[in-house]
Amino acid sequence: MKNMKHKIVIAAFILMAGTFLFSAFGATRAALITSGIYDSKFEMYDIGVTLNENSEPRAWRSYDSASRDWYVNGETSLFSTLDTIRYGVTYPERLSVRNSGQIDEYVRVTIYKYWIDRNGKKAPAMDPDLIDLNLLTGDNGWIVDESYSTKERTVLYYTKPLKGSKALKGGELSSDFADAMTLDKDIKNYVKQETTAYDETSGYTIITTEYIYDGCQFCIDVEVDAIQTHNAEDAALSAWGRAIEIADDGTLSLGKEGQ
Repeated sequence: MKNMKHKIVIAAFILMAGTFLFSAFGATRAALITSGIYDSKFEMYDIGVTLNENSEPRAWRSYDSASRDWYVNGETSLFSTLDTIRYGVTYPERLSVRNSGQIDEYVRVTIYKYWIDRNGKKAPAMDPDLIDLNLLTGDNGWIVDESYSTKERTVLYYTKPLKGSKALKGGELSSDFADAMTLDKDIKNYVKQETTAYDETSGYTIITTEYIYDGCQFCIDVEVDAIQTHNAEDAALSAWGRAIEIADDGTLSLGKEGQ
């Protein structure tokens, strides 16, 4: 992170989806990470952010000015109302961000989709496109940063500043940036077949079929960062390494790649 004149606080949250065994889904959790530096004009507690799932807060870091203490939830469950997740079935997964701090802020969301193999290691050869998190962008205020997005990673920015509030977790709520999750129904068709034996007497060939994704985990990680609106262009370049432009009406747009 570059040390610039206008410095910021960043709060980030990671949500991880759990085990997939063709019809089984393990418990999910959210882990909270924080980092950053901040301008001396602002106390660290002035900024806060909450990640919502289906209208319920799941992970947050905010400050309670009444108790003068941090209000943090770094462990939570996604899909907590579901016992199993089946391929080919679409499940509601509405994700949004609330400003749970006192000062106005801009927010960025980074989504990672990937697979973990049976040995607990990340499997880059497995297709993240089989994990479909339906994104909502465009007129609702969310835009995709194509320059920094890949097949595994999608970066979103909310173009509108979210207003803060002195009431704990009472700040402005963004529109949803996702509304559903589906595991591709064709996962069961990804198989590996090997001839393991041949019986000359009967003429039968024994073929072993292995379901490639059986016993693997699918993961959806969602990271949410916030920067203050004060000198936001400098703050974004310092915190995110990304040039942004703020119009007179407060609308955020992305600068050219490399700026």
